[in-house]
Amino acid sequence: MGLFDRLSRVVRANLNDIVSKAEDPEKILDQAIVDMQEDLV
Repeated sequence: MGLFDRLSRVVRANLNDIVSKAEDPEKILDQAIVDMQEDLV
């Protein structure tokens, strides 16, 4: 079981790395600003 747990952790870490690289920081900031403006209204 230990080997499979380690392997699944490696796979999840790699997937998280791919997702974080795919995110566009400018779009994330723009969305955060829109969300904050909606909270003020």
